[in-house]
Amino acid sequence: MRQQLKEYRPQHKLKNFRILDTMGVEDNDQGGLNLKDVLYLVKGHIPPNYKFNPATPIDEGSKEFRSEPNEKDRIHCVVFVIDATVAGNDNISDARRRKIKELQTELKALDIPRIVLLTKIDVLCEFVDEDIENTYESEKVKDAVHVARELYKVPEHCIFPVENYESEVEADYKKEILHLLALRQMIYFGTDFLNSVSASTSDDETP
Repeated sequence: MRQQLKEYRPQHKLKNFRILDTMGVEDNDQGGLNLKDVLYLVKGHIPPNYKFNPATPIDEGSKEFRSEPNEKDRIHCVVFVIDATVAGNDNISDARRRKIKELQTELKALDIPRIVLLTKIDVLCEFVDEDIENTYESEKVKDAVHVARELYKVPEHCIFPVENYESEVEADYKKEILHLLALRQMIYFGTDFLNSVSASTSDDETP
């Protein structure tokens, strides 16, 4: 289980775009990402490479805590990742549902855009495994999308089925189309949110 906050920065046209990867939401109350950590992360208080401790969330007295984060330190779009085989079989524990519900409530209050990546759709559905172009025709994928919609309380157009890379050494353009659709929406949502924050700040500063 990943405990360290990892930062990835694409190059070239996406050089101003960054991805922060965290540990996930676990089934038990003692494991997984702590709700307080998530909220501090979204607000920009947690730096890259910070090591999360589920039992002891970061606080304002921690040496790693950013007391005055810049706008570039804040999160402008939150992306959740869920295994399609878990969602498709509705194999989600009550404890995980409760933690996700609490998290969604807090993020919604902050008005942060949210997206869900539904991974391993080829494992979920043999129809998709035969040809990735069958993704949006698959009843199993549709069912998994519905479960994700109810779990994360986001509209279906914010849920993106994708197929994972495993042993491939070269990019598969069919897979990449699904990945790029998700990435494009992340950028759109993040840009819109950043623009709305900038506009709100400008209005507040107007005498």
